[in-house]
Amino acid sequence: MSRRLVIAPLLAGLFLAAADLAAAQDGFAAFAEGKKLVADGKDARAEFQEALRSFEKRDADSLEKTALAQNLGNAAFLAGDLPRAILAFRYGLFFDRNHPLLRDNLAYVRSQVRYAAGNHHGRPESDHWPAWLPRLEATWYIVTGVISYCLFWVALTGFALRPTLWRAVAPVAGCAVACGAVYGCYLLRAQAANDLDVPPVIVRLDDVPLHTGNGPSYPLHAELPRLARGMEARRLGRRGAWLQIQFATGEIGWVEERNVLSWEDLQPQRNQVME
Repeated sequence: MSRRLVIAPLLAGLFLAAADLAAAQDGFAAFAEGKKLVADGKDARAEFQEALRSFEKRDADSLEKTALAQNLGNAAFLAGDLPRAILAFRYGLFFDRNHPLLRDNLAYVRSQVRYAAGNHHGRPESDHWPAWLPRLEATWYIVTGVISYCLFWVALTGFALRPTLWRAVAPVAGCAVACGAVYGCYLLRAQAANDLDVPPVIVRLDDVPLHTGNGPSYPLHAELPRLARGMEARRLGRRGAWLQIQFATGEIGWVEERNVLSWEDLQPQRNQVME
């Protein structure tokens, strides 16, 4: 009986791993076929859509989340699904806020959104990362902070034993680097918390009405009555089938939930995002 209890989970794990690997192989094969069709000047959206479906079947724990988000975003964009591409890249940046490739790809797909000419309403969030602070992963900030903190005390001890000008500079520099690392960790933590507290939503379609209340009987928003496909906002609340959203430029309104994408629409990642 005990052997069965051990063997059964192992067999189930092997089966799931094999299915996960097969989904990945199917996704990469469809993606490669799509690239070949593009090179030949043919329509490859069907192949990229197949790659997108295969990548969405992947278990996020078996593949690094940022790499999975990159695959999802690329496949979605090439399949013509601009909103899902934006959401996928933002999903990857949730786990690695300073990933350079994800940031560049997100900036590019954002440039494809058709905003109203001469109108700043509904534009995406600006990047407020300090220019003086290097863009690193949280792990590197922690390592840098710990090392700098230790060097600070070593330098301070040396200055106390033999005070000279250059020995005074070393502890100040170590303290500055340590403080910068702490601040970098704080920014990453604050940005991740913001994504969880007010999660992003992406408009699915063109010409989506933005109402002032949770129903079609409410008037349209005065400054932003219609939304374009790919526009980004944050979810403030829910009432029935309607979501209250806010744009980075300050506009607040209500849309039907079916007209926007949210974290829950990424499969199977949705369960990992809220952990």
